[in-house]
Amino acid sequence: MDTITTHSSFSLPVDANAGIRSLARHLSYPLLLAANAALVSWAVVTDASLEAATMAGLLGTIVTLFLLEWAMPYEREWRPDGKEALRDLFYFGLNGGMDAIVKLGIAFAVAAIGVWDNALSFGVALPVAILIADLGGYWMHRWGHLGWLWKVHGVHHTPDKVNTWNNNTIHFVNSIYSGVAKTLPLALLGFDPAVIVIAAYVTTIQSYAVHANIDVELGWLGYLIMGPAHHRLHHSTDIEEAGNFASAITLWDIAFGTFVYAPELAPEAVGVADPETFPSPLDVFRNQLHPFVDQGQD
Repeated sequence: MDTITTHSSFSLPVDANAGIRSLARHLSYPLLLAANAALVSWAVVTDASLEAATMAGLLGTIVTLFLLEWAMPYEREWRPDGKEALRDLFYFGLNGGMDAIVKLGIAFAVAAIGVWDNALSFGVALPVAILIADLGGYWMHRWGHLGWLWKVHGVHHTPDKVNTWNNNTIHFVNSIYSGVAKTLPLALLGFDPAVIVIAAYVTTIQSYAVHANIDVELGWLGYLIMGPAHHRLHHSTDIEEAGNFASAITLWDIAFGTFVYAPELAPEAVGVADPETFPSPLDVFRNQLHPFVDQGQD
């Protein structure tokens, strides 16, 4: 049997190495989601601060995804170079600020109209809230591929790579309406604030995870939850295979006929089918102006 020499005093069989890689491909993604579920459950049971727990979980998830992208990349060429990393860092700060503004705005809106308690138990309310949040995100995302909204959402599709870091590479208007679509309905429907926070956390974590440039295999779970294999196809320049508009679960794409799950299918290219209609993805300011004044002609 062939062996791989390691720095230790023994050699690892090739078959064993392949087995470890296969195990990592099948378990890393579910374990990441399970770890987040455990963190949130702990916060709820112990009455710890959900805000602090979810913030720690978000940062931990992003770091873990970066490490997985380094250890088991789906496509090495999709790693960001220096200029792309700086661009994405700017977007990370910009859209983090927009997210905070959206949440404050929703809080003020709820305060203005009063709070209605829908009286659902936590065990019922949470999955229902996740379904509603993902439904709002699904339709705003799908509409984002039509008409004027495409000039807004298309900014997110202009990079020719898909990775964790460029999850936030979106237009600030996109950040606003996406946040409103996912959280405002929950507030208006009288969900408990803790339920709203957790539902928002689930969709946020998934938005990063599905963008991750990692070589993972979900198997039958891919018919229940979204993963990188689904979202890579969404970014395909081939419109026929670019479905999968939800970020967390597959239900709404299945229900509305936009679900595409073909783990063995790799997009030939990612980005926009007509890149000449957008500014260069590295030109941050022209992309932010694009829906209003820019015709995208370089």
